[in-house]
Amino acid sequence: DHYMKKTSYKTASLLAHSCEAVAVLGGATAEERRSAHLYGKHLGIAFQLVDDALDFDVDNAELGKPGGGADMANGLVTLPVLYAMEGSDELRAMASNKFRGDGAVARALEIVLSGDAVERTRQLAAYHATMARDACMSLPCSRRVAQ
Repeated sequence: DHYMKKTSYKTASLLAHSCEAVAVLGGATAEERRSAHLYGKHLGIAFQLVDDALDFDVDNAELGKPGGGADMANGLVTLPVLYAMEGSDELRAMASNKFRGDGAVARALEIVLSGDAVERTRQLAAYHATMARDACMSLPCSRRVAQ
């Protein structure tokens, strides 16, 4: 719950308000502005969840993102870690210590990857991507501007 609130205040809020602002500038109705806001909110949540899941892919060089638990190395607890903590007192203890200590990040990575935490995170991201798409589908087609 805290994680999703943080994500909503962070990435989702930025995208939601940006999308709503574009709708306002485009003369959208109140309902269209709401749909644009929901589109941005769900897109932002999906983006953050995918970003968190990508941290557990060992090789992300092509994406320009370090993998292999880089967020944990920075002391961050993301949704895959929270899911994995549901069944691991050991991971909970490491998280409370911000993954400090010899081998803590490597061991935490093992624990997270041993279960379905990353897949659950991806499934939640897919749900929010679908919600974003649905919100977008209620918006009218744009009018083509003559050049």
